[in-house]
Amino acid sequence: MNTKSFGSWRRVALLSAAVACACALLASLVAGKANAADMTVAARPSDHVAAPHLKMPATHKVRAVMSVAPTGTAVHFHNSYRTTVWVAIMRYNPGSCGSYGTWETKGWWRLDPGATKQAFSTSNRYAAYYAKAADGAQWSGNYGRVYLYHSAFDSCINIGSTAAYRTVGMRLIDLGGYAPWEWYSSYTVNIIP
Repeated sequence: MNTKSFGSWRRVALLSAAVACACALLASLVAGKANAADMTVAARPSDHVAAPHLKMPATHKVRAVMSVAPTGTAVHFHNSYRTTVWVAIMRYNPGSCGSYGTWETKGWWRLDPGATKQAFSTSNRYAAYYAKAADGAQWSGNYGRVYLYHSAFDSCINIGSTAAYRTVGMRLIDLGGYAPWEWYSSYTVNIIP
């Protein structure tokens, strides 16, 4: 074997090894995230009364190409607080709310202490929530200007009503990144003291 063909063979072997390593690394990242496809985050009560209302971030439709959770992320709420908590949500839903701001608002999910409930599933990266406890504690944020009602409701962000008793800002939920292995199949917001 001459040195010229040996050098070409060596380059091909090194390139093949590099490609194999890159593929193995990518597969381990995807598998690692797929195996840890559940996420739980803690949420403490708000320490402010009022906040400026911000628009929700732009929506991202990366999941249409490839996803760990092809049907979307199931969003749950768990009550680790000492009293009953009620939760309202805001999620991207252009099918129902297209001409009214594209964001659906819905409430209430009642969570007794220790209870967990699935509120919705979404294929969008962002959602938001507001929670209130029987003792007056609140979990609010800066997103939206959502109308709240004393009874169950299902509306859109740009639909107001005289039946609403107040408006609130909601806390942002970021369900993942831009790459398919950064999405979660289940996401739990843990309401804590």
